[in-house]
Amino acid sequence: TPEVYSTAGDKDQASIIFRATAKAFERSPLHHLVKIYGDTIERIDGQGFYKVLAADASGSHGLNASATFWDELWNQPSYDLWEALTLSPTRKDAFAFITTYAGYQARTGNVLWDLYSTGLRGDDPRQYTFWRSGDEARCQRLAKTTRQMLSSEEERQVCLDL
Repeated sequence: TPEVYSTAGDKDQASIIFRATAKAFERSPLHHLVKIYGDTIERIDGQGFYKVLAADASGSHGLNASATFWDELWNQPSYDLWEALTLSPTRKDAFAFITTYAGYQARTGNVLWDLYSTGLRGDDPRQYTFWRSGDEARCQRLAKTTRQMLSSEEERQVCLDL
């Protein structure tokens, strides 16, 4: 059963993504397949849901997320929530999707900075990292295994297309 969560520095911030998703379902021909509650979108057949989580990590341990959407990851005060929502090895193709500005905490120990640094090094084959900056050469870095599958022109074109 798919379990999808959105989270951010606080529940209000995470609700921004949720509200946009709820509106998309309300306008969609699929609207009859889901029921929208205050902080949850649930399939009417009970075979999956999407829920907003509070930023408090203590209530998030033990979840079995198939996908987690993070908004403004730079704002996480510690690794507590990131670790609580670690992707389950029992889920095939589970993923975390992060949308964020760079923030201002460029230091080791900040979740976003550490992930950014890992992406720059390209040494985690499970991590796909994309960022945009004024410098086209730094626009995209891929894990080494992914980078080996693309020609330099393909890598440059992916960056330009996004």
